[in-house]
Amino acid sequence: HPTKNQTIIMHHHVNDILITTATKNELPFVITALTKTVQDAGFQIVSERIQPSQPWIYLGWRITQQEISPQPLQFKVKDTLTLHELQKLLGAINWLRSILGLTTEELHPLFMLLREDSSLTSNRSLTAETKQTLDICAKAIENRQGRRRNPELQICLAL
Repeated sequence: HPTKNQTIIMHHHVNDILITTATKNELPFVITALTKTVQDAGFQIVSERIQPSQPWIYLGWRITQQEISPQPLQFKVKDTLTLHELQKLLGAINWLRSILGLTTEELHPLFMLLREDSSLTSNRSLTAETKQTLDICAKAIENRQGRRRNPELQICLAL
């Protein structure tokens, strides 16, 4: 959940923190205060992971002053996957499905591969149809972007 304090907005997810301030001058003070707070709690922020200028990479997204878009993606998939590999791949695609505007029907060929042997190490062969479905997913990811809600706020990223 975002934490908001006057002109500072912070989004925290696991070990990633996204910070926006109303002015670029506020950023160093916020980073210093946040670093001290994190250190006082027994953790650390690695300075090499702080991204002071755009583009910022946060939770798989590429963020600039003007837009937010997914990082370029290519599905590096073999012709044969184990059930476990397929489940991980489908989990990632399903998580993005609503953002990408993909329907269950479009993903149906991939879901059908789940119906075979239930052993996690059992193999699944990708057909031309399932490869085409993966291409549809990759193109949908490449073509998605969003605009920042408030372009006047500066962004600093500490991971």
